[in-house]
Amino acid sequence: MAVYDIEELYSYLGVFGNFQMFVVVMYTIGERVTAGLLDFQVHILSVVPPWICLSERCLELTSNMTLQNKSILCELDRDEWEWDGSRSNLVTQFELICSETYKISLGSTLFFAGYPIGSLFIGLISDYVGRKWLATAFLLLTAIFNCSSALLSSYSSFIIIRAVEGFCIGGLTVTFYPLVIEYVGAEARNLANVIAQCGYGLGMTFLCFTASYIDSWRAVIIATSAHLFLVAVLVGSNIP
Repeated sequence: MAVYDIEELYSYLGVFGNFQMFVVVMYTIGERVTAGLLDFQVHILSVVPPWICLSERCLELTSNMTLQNKSILCELDRDEWEWDGSRSNLVTQFELICSETYKISLGSTLFFAGYPIGSLFIGLISDYVGRKWLATAFLLLTAIFNCSSALLSSYSSFIIIRAVEGFCIGGLTVTFYPLVIEYVGAEARNLANVIAQCGYGLGMTFLCFTASYIDSWRAVIIATSAHLFLVAVLVGSNIP
């Protein structure tokens, strides 16, 4: 029985045919776009929205140019101002202002802390149980946890879910990316990588666009998670 090197087989099967393109597109949308969406989610959804004064003192402070480098909100009592109601985000929901602003960075820190942990443990497991079904599972888990974060009423719970999402994205990366490398021939891998990495920028752009036109932070999170369910179905049913 003849023994073929994998690269020799690609010379017969094609290095970047329709199936390989499908795998790259699924990886681009499922992992790279999602990473772009989630990496900056907390910061994009924590931009301080417009607010209005409710007291004379507030009006005086806002017109005082000597305070231009200070947070005027921190100079005011909470009953002297209110959000104008035009937008709901993490800042308005959880009052992440003044002494509470550190929680914004904490949410991102925990997300990125979960990323290497997921990469390490799930990468080791995937070497034994295979990558396709783990990739499919982590597509679904990322979607479920991200959607569930939109339903929470506690910021502490929100950032814990963010850490779990980081773990899931780490697991998704180390299970999905090898599928691209395994299915795409060596001659086309650079092209496949270039196509895939464009997805990260697309994810960031889509997040900014969505957050600009949707007033509710909960709706933004759900809208930027929906694609994962479709990708999970397509990956699970079409990749060997």
